[in-house]
Amino acid sequence: MTVSLISVMFAAVISQNIVLSQYQGICPFLGVSKKLSNAAGMGFAVIFVMAISSVFCWLLYNYVLLPLGLDYLYTMAFILVIASLV
Repeated sequence: MTVSLISVMFAAVISQNIVLSQYQGICPFLGVSKKLSNAAGMGFAVIFVMAISSVFCWLLYNYVLLPLGLDYLYTMAFILVIASLV
């Protein structure tokens, strides 16, 4: 039980970390803030953008890209959706 818990925690922190593995959201990760309110605001902004873009990209992928056979454009669509939200 503890071995699986440790492996899940390791995966969450190191290998499955969205900032470290996919370089998305690197700006708030590198932006150092000395005030807690600024850091919390940046964190909530990143969570909001990632949540909304994930929903839009899922809809775009399943209802536009897959039916048209353009599933290889998923990464570009994801980047465009994030850029439009920011």
